[in-house]
Amino acid sequence: MNNIDKLMSYLETQIPECKVVSNRKSDLGVQRFYFRVGSKSKYVLQISDELLDDSSLESLEAKLERSRLQRLFSEHPEQIVALGQHGISFLPKTA
Repeated sequence: MNNIDKLMSYLETQIPECKVVSNRKSDLGVQRFYFRVGSKSKYVLQISDELLDDSSLESLEAKLERSRLQRLFSEHPEQIVALGQHGISFLPKTA
């Protein structure tokens, strides 16, 4: 199991009502994680390739714990929660 698969398993424990699927966006230099209920994406988490490459799985999980992911999704339901080297930002879902 690679780190992306392990991270997806971790994310599913954080929001158990959702199935997590990922998609690499090479043109943006990011990996997106879609939290789905049925065929609809309820939340989207984006993590920069730079952060994925430079961080251990444990470090990423700790960053996500500190960010209180579920709260961020609740407060910004129509936005992509983007996690990068310099913290968290929010993007329109059309990005």
